[in-house]
Amino acid sequence: MTTKDWFSLKFSRIAYALLLFVFGMAPRAHAFELYRQINATLRTYPFSASVRAQGKLERVVWDQRKESAQSWRFGVFQAGLNLASHGLIEGQASFAPISFVEVGFSTSKTLRFYETSGFNCDLVFCKGDLDRDTIWYRGLIGQEFSTYSVFFVPMLSITDVQLSKSNPNFATVADEVDRVQFNSSGDELKAETFVLGLKAGIHSALLVQRQARYQKSKDYNRSRYFILSEESHDKVYSLGLGQFVSRDQREDWSVITSFSWRPDGKTQGLF
Repeated sequence: MTTKDWFSLKFSRIAYALLLFVFGMAPRAHAFELYRQINATLRTYPFSASVRAQGKLERVVWDQRKESAQSWRFGVFQAGLNLASHGLIEGQASFAPISFVEVGFSTSKTLRFYETSGFNCDLVFCKGDLDRDTIWYRGLIGQEFSTYSVFFVPMLSITDVQLSKSNPNFATVADEVDRVQFNSSGDELKAETFVLGLKAGIHSALLVQRQARYQKSKDYNRSRYFILSEESHDKVYSLGLGQFVSRDQREDWSVITSFSWRPDGKTQGLF
């Protein structure tokens, strides 16, 4: 059963849009605010590099932080558009009914004007435009102390991925984002990510990230990284070292680095 079988995307988008509209038009809701961000990422193995531009509208739909003096007592709706250098065009929307729990969906098209590296492209189709529909959940559990805080972030996403135009000459297709192979007739990808973090003050953090990606067709990979992050009002730098385990159980050291510029500051949502 694929994502579209059990989570009919047409129906879910209409129902979700109506739900968001109801909450978004709540009498106590704040005005929409625009947040822009440019993010550059690099990973050494398997090699990938990308620059992403994002525009996001955010609306606080309820807020009791002043009345309660508790920083987590608010809810947020977000809608955004992402453009990336590897050919991605993506629209997304999310809703956090309370600040530390978020659900959302996205729909995207990747225009692959290149051949995806790291695969045997004689046996696997490494080109062709891709369509993806994703639903996700993200959460945040944390505790603040006098000079530091600890937090845990679980994330789960399920993606229905398929070629925009089928190619009968190949049974499998290379996924340039999640580095797995999927059935040319379409497939379902589940990604589980867990982040454990220690934050010193308000600017520096040490993160331990573990991620596993599973295609319904049984192809998978996993990774784990130790990441140092430095954050200011409008910039975030991070550098990580870890291991990437590919579908053939080969383990390789991998370095990841990223830089984000957010001229409008940090959003009030989780991400």
